[in-house]
Amino acid sequence: MNFEFEYIDYDRERSPACQDYAFNVLGCDRVISLIRPENIPSRRVAEKNGLKVVQETLWRNIPHYIYAVQRSESKLFTTSNLRGT
Repeated sequence: MNFEFEYIDYDRERSPACQDYAFNVLGCDRVISLIRPENIPSRRVAEKNGLKVVQETLWRNIPHYIYAVQRSESKLFTTSNLRGT
């Protein structure tokens, strides 16, 4: 089993669930993700789920991209979308 790709598949499933929880349960207006520039698989997952790079930053003295999506920009199916509300 190739664990590198296994984690990517889990991330594809977790990203929409995290957005759904943040927007519909917690009432957040924005979801962010800190991703290191060299982590191409995670960057692709974020981009496929509608997040865009909004800033570069240092976190723990390591360069990271801040990916973000606003509730109004999220194209994922969320709980409220599925309920028809």
